[in-house]
Amino acid sequence: MILLACEGKSEVLLMQRLLDAHALRFDASEILDRRPIHLRQLKDAKAMINILPIGTCLEVYRIGDTQKDEWDLSPFASRQSRGNLKVHRICTKPEIEILEIICLGLLPEYQKGKQKVSPKRFTRMNKACLPFPEFVMKEDIGSLVEAIRAYKRLKRHQIDEGFLADLLLQ
Repeated sequence: MILLACEGKSEVLLMQRLLDAHALRFDASEILDRRPIHLRQLKDAKAMINILPIGTCLEVYRIGDTQKDEWDLSPFASRQSRGNLKVHRICTKPEIEILEIICLGLLPEYQKGKQKVSPKRFTRMNKACLPFPEFVMKEDIGSLVEAIRAYKRLKRHQIDEGFLADLLLQ
């Protein structure tokens, strides 16, 4: 069983769009609650997790740009000790809006001033950009997938952090 735990609403929307397009390496039938959920702490999903049958393996994909805070896994100590709980950190640093910048071919322009402005602010200031939720819904799914793959080629993460591209179908 898989739990798609998204840091923000934009991540939820993007993951739902990828799920609906069958672009992920798993489908809705494998996902707890059959959808990505907005979740900042795993304990907030305790009721959902506790109804799983004993012995069910749960893989949590934690999707977001801030991975600094550690999740308190103590409420799931028995599940964790049996190896039935795995948490994967999927990072979208600096911010998920970087995907829109890549999609629109604005990366060179963004990189000129990236020390001064965040991707979110850059997209808000640029007339070619839409608010991220609107962009995700309007953008061609193939372009989104390519932007996700391009991001992985451009960025480096910590060893224990994965990329959205790692969740895509090959």
